[in-house]
Amino acid sequence: MFGRASELLIKDGIRQARFTARSAARQLGETLKAAEPLVPLGPASVPLEHAARAFAGLLRVVDHAAADVLFIHEARLPLRSSASYLDDPSEGAPGGFVADHYWRYKEWLKGRSMQAAFVHELRLERAWSRIEEGPRGERPLAGQVMIAQALAQAGIISWDTLPQPLDTRRMNQASALAVVLAGEIVARQPAGDAKAMALAALQAADEIVESTQAMWNAAWGRDAALHDWMELACRYA
Repeated sequence: MFGRASELLIKDGIRQARFTARSAARQLGETLKAAEPLVPLGPASVPLEHAARAFAGLLRVVDHAAADVLFIHEARLPLRSSASYLDDPSEGAPGGFVADHYWRYKEWLKGRSMQAAFVHELRLERAWSRIEEGPRGERPLAGQVMIAQALAQAGIISWDTLPQPLDTRRMNQASALAVVLAGEIVARQPAGDAKAMALAALQAADEIVESTQAMWNAAWGRDAALHDWMELACRYA
């Protein structure tokens, strides 16, 4: 039997293989489509076309097989404060924290149309270990600030392309702030359509993070300054 860390490592490996297979299948399909209007090369080209289409089909089979063994995390709704997992052990951390934030990261990436980005579930779990052992400040949002910094440091997001299309460090900082801030936005609102509120909160959090980048970038690494940013972001969300 595998331990939990080994299981998450294998799942991340399967996800990455699935991502690569889907990208390859899409690229091959585009190549075949682009080749159709060209002048045929004659009977000798038929086996090549058949082989290419068979390979594309094989890649789709790999994709479906990978999907069958992966657990797709559903939203844990209503969205809650990230720090609440520290305060309430009954919420099932680390599993609950990991599942919740995995979904937040995936939806955040969708909102930015980042198809080449990859969310590491194992890194989320390792981040939780650091969060659980981290210092608790006395200010109201100290836990949220600690969590955001731990998530960013863990590098939850990576890209499966070289060269990297974006500043990975900066993107992990922005995404960590956004997924944590989204929970605070929902926690301060009256009850409503939980999923719609969660998606709207992620979008609003991302817009705040994007528009205040210079502020939080200057504050990064200084708990008090980052706490001031978080308070301001919550106030105007």
